[in-house]
Amino acid sequence: MAANKLAQQAKKRFVPIVGYGYGKKKASNRGIPKFYMELAGKDFWTELTGDKEFYIKLIRFMDNLPEKYVEEFDASYQKASNRLVREFTQEFCLEDGSIDWEKLVEFNSGN
Repeated sequence: MAANKLAQQAKKRFVPIVGYGYGKKKASNRGIPKFYMELAGKDFWTELTGDKEFYIKLIRFMDNLPEKYVEEFDASYQKASNRLVREFTQEFCLEDGSIDWEKLVEFNSGN
């Protein structure tokens, strides 16, 4: 809202958009009116670039690029998983390996 006021003062156009890089977004007429647009997939990329085919060009450009990073991603994912399990075990498990539910609920829901 502050950005909108600044744009008005500068006599510029401001259109806030929440964008989703893929998928489809159905318009919803329920609840409080939004001061921003929500766009997804083709609609988002068209609004962003002005090119109705950009979302297709983007995936063509990527081709097999993601495959180059699978091994690196898997290694990073495994490290993160191990770290999170270790932290959870240290913080919320008893000596026998069972979960200390009271401590976990206190952490999650306590003040």
